[in-house]
Amino acid sequence: MAAAAHKSPRMPKGNPRMRAMRAWDDGLDSLDQAAITYVKKTTKVLNQFSEERPEDPVTSASQGVDMSIEDGLSHIDQRLERLARLERELHDARVGLQALRNTSTILCPIRRLPPEILSHIITIGTEDDRVVKEARDDMIEDDEEDVSVDEYGNEQYHKEPPYFASLFSHVCRQWRVVALNASNFWTTIDFSEGPPYERAQDWIIRSGNCDLYLSFDIDDPRALLSDPVNLENALRIVDPHAGRIASLFAKTNTVADLLHLIIHFTNTEIPMPLKNLSLVAEESEGHLMEPADMATKGKFLRDIMKGVVDLELEKVSLPWNSPTFHDLRALRLSTITRDGRNMPTPYQMYSIMKECPGLEDLDLEFIEIAFPDNDNVSERMFPPIPLDRLTSLSLSQLDPQIADFLFTFMSCPNLAKLYLIDWELSRPGQNVDVKTCLSRFFDRIKPSSLRKIRFTEASYEDSDYILILSHAPCLRDLYFNACDGVTDVFFSWLKGTETPACPILEALKLDSCSEFNGRALKEVVALRQDSEHPLKSLWVKFCSVDSDERGWFEDRVPDVTWGVDSDEEGDGTDDDDEAAMTDVTATTDAETDFAEMQEDW
Repeated sequence: MAAAAHKSPRMPKGNPRMRAMRAWDDGLDSLDQAAITYVKKTTKVLNQFSEERPEDPVTSASQGVDMSIEDGLSHIDQRLERLARLERELHDARVGLQALRNTSTILCPIRRLPPEILSHIITIGTEDDRVVKEARDDMIEDDEEDVSVDEYGNEQYHKEPPYFASLFSHVCRQWRVVALNASNFWTTIDFSEGPPYERAQDWIIRSGNCDLYLSFDIDDPRALLSDPVNLENALRIVDPHAGRIASLFAKTNTVADLLHLIIHFTNTEIPMPLKNLSLVAEESEGHLMEPADMATKGKFLRDIMKGVVDLELEKVSLPWNSPTFHDLRALRLSTITRDGRNMPTPYQMYSIMKECPGLEDLDLEFIEIAFPDNDNVSERMFPPIPLDRLTSLSLSQLDPQIADFLFTFMSCPNLAKLYLIDWELSRPGQNVDVKTCLSRFFDRIKPSSLRKIRFTEASYEDSDYILILSHAPCLRDLYFNACDGVTDVFFSWLKGTETPACPILEALKLDSCSEFNGRALKEVVALRQDSEHPLKSLWVKFCSVDSDERGWFEDRVPDVTWGVDSDEEGDGTDDDDEAAMTDVTATTDAETDFAEMQEDW
């Protein structure tokens, strides 16, 4: 029984596309009917001209002389050429239709995502543009500048990838509509396109009523904000929108320039709902406002600071007893030294911590405290302050006396990340017992809380590391960078006897550790391999490991990264070529890779 012809659904009459599709449907229907008829006739020809069928020598007069098999096959041969041509034409038509379908993005699954889901996905990328920024840095050559022209006709001195929002909006028309309608994509204004700052104006308009995140960086060669005229033009652009400024980063040459910028914003008609504030003086330290001026000029400071919860000061100090340091969630103080004569007293530093019980992130780098001459600072004078929400603590280049003072009163039971950078446990001529205070500080931390510790440029004994790490039984990530004292004794302690120390440690990173011993590390890895928590990630840079040891580690640790061997090619400094780092093997579990990528981001 012959197959029934398939009739295409009728397309309604309409525009040229509708008419073309209807004509194509009619042609396909006709081709379908013709193909069925052709197959039927072909079957009949096959039956009549089969060589197995004997010829009938008798032919009636009415029928005439029949075609011989030879003549029939010759005729078929001629027609097969026409059939081949038709098949080629049909094939070309089908290929053209398939190309149209395959090159179109309309049928891609992602096109079926509703705008709300797309908007949420892009928001995640917009919140952290670090990947794009790193790609930009990789594209900048050390010894040459690349000049390009952006969409506004301005020269760019580096080949700069676009911001995530711009990158996303150039994928397709649908994504651009989603991006332009998502006001929160366009809230970061840094004037990096240079004057006349057309991009900043466009983005402010696109941002609608969302909070704005402003950056005034005089060090940025693209923004040209060191020119007072350009700075005033940039301020004029944002002035009408001061009521939406939630974050302000300002980096100027002097503290006086910072004060000028701050006063400008306090003079706007609409007060700023400021939450995040970063003030950086490039050339010299100083007070943003002298304590003596607080009574007469302090109103503007109180007005702009009253809602700030995230504060960063570098080479800048505010009156340490001002209401600025109140209910902060994040505090970073950097380069506040005796040279600037703007140091806090022990009582002021203690008061700041006491006024910020909700502090979550504390970063102190190269700061000094004005201790009294008699050095009469006792634990009795500074009882412990509970900082229950503090999860990240970074201490860098601190005098042992300052570290000893901080550890005396800081109680951080839920501390998860600790960064100890270039500070000493003792110093000749100082009568401080940092180790005792350090041990007491760790005793106040929950054993299950501390998950990540990083030592950088530490000149400790192996016993000092053991003292610290013995208080972190749930440690998962351990990083040594340019550290002394990472010896066989330390690895022997880490290996343990029956059970290893830090038993759930997953990632170990060693960078430029001169006393590193590959054999001792092998014992640590081997013992953990037999436990429930084997080492998952090993990162070794500028440490002596021979090729046999490398192969051994690669066979037992899922994720291994090697750097230049300090005994052969590198010297263990930051000037060595980062390209020497090569991934030997990577984890094959996609879920693990994604989780690690999220943590890195």
